[in-house]
Order: sequence, then C-alpha cells, then structure tokens
Amino acid sequence: MVDLSTQAIQAALACDWQKAIKLNLELVKATPDDVQALNRLAYSHIQTDDPKKAKRIYSSILKIDPQNLMANKNLNKLKGNISTVKALPTNGQIYIDEPGMTRCVELVNTAPKVVLKKITPGIKAEYKIGKKKIEIRTESGEFIGSLPDDISFYMRRLSEKGNKYEMYIKEVVDSKVSVYIRELIRSFDTKKKVFNSLSSFSR
Repeated sequence: MVDLSTQAIQAALACDWQKAIKLNLELVKATPDDVQALNRLAYSHIQTDDPKKAKRIYSSILKIDPQNLMANKNLNKLKGNISTVKALPTNGQIYIDEPGMTRCVELVNTAPKVVLKKITPGIKAEYKIGKKKIEIRTESGEFIGSLPDDISFYMRRLSEKGNKYEMYIKEVVDSKVSVYIRELIRSFDTKKKVFNSLSSFSR
C-alpha cells in the first residue's frame, strides 16, 4: 500500500490540489510538526487561491523550523502577489526542489540492466547506510545502486547526527539511474534547543 506522503506527492504531480490538501491534512493531524507535509499543504492552498491559509501554515512552519527555506521564500512572496508563487512549477517539483535541502544524484555501481528494467521513475526508494557507501534500494529491498563517495560520506555524517532523508527515482536510462534526495528531518541540537543550521546540500 502506498503511504500517505507518497500519495500526497502524486496528487500534486497530477495537480489534484483538493486531494493533496486532504492527504496532507491527514499527515499533519497525525504528526503536527511534519514540516514537509505542512509545506505541501500550504502550497496546495496557494494553488486553490486561499493565500490566508497558506500564510498561516507557513508561519506555523517557521515556528517549528525558523530556517525553513521554502516557508520563508513563499511567505515573503505571498506578502507581495500570490501570482508570483503560483507561477512556480506545478508539476510536483515544488515538493522536490528546495535549495539546500535537495539534490539530484546519479548512482554508481548500479544493478544489472535486467534489474533496472523493472525500476519505474517516480517510485520511492529506500537507503541503507553502510560503512563506506549508502546503498539505494527498492522498498522491497532490491539493490539499485550506490551514492557517490562524497555524497555518501557527507550524508552519513549528518545521518549520525539525526538527519533523515527520502528519495525518489528520477530517471533510468540503460545502466544509468538518477535519484532525487530530499532532507526530510534535520537534526535538532538538544543543548541549544535549535535545529542544525547546516543544510544537507548547502555545499
């Protein structure tokens, strides 16, 4: 069964904003501090011409994560003209492309072509952190490929601090596979009572 987060993203890809609102509301009801779901919910309200709700949601996101780039960016734009926010891509990229928090990466040491032929672009992928590399697998556990050494090293360090990520297969061409990686949870400094200021892909 496809999880609610994936369903919400798929609804956005189809520009079914009412369904996206419904699904993201369910996610937020279950986990009120889910900033990804809140961002999706706010943007869906923008697409249905309800900027007041969007502003309120973006403001609540900034109370949870003051450095959230998407919330800051869209809230500032909403103070101007809603059309400048609605003009952003509506093909689902708004849920994937977030400066400093996402990256598209081509995998290395990919699985044989007979395996890759079964991989459909757009599906959610899982990651497994090893001693040297981070492996990318299907949700059923089948190996797809590995992240390059530099990305593996950096993400492994941040994961040890508490960061979590989600990934989707972007493209499969012959033996080449690329994935979208998105920072899902940023580590929290319990001593300073703030989120880690270092974005996953700020370098």
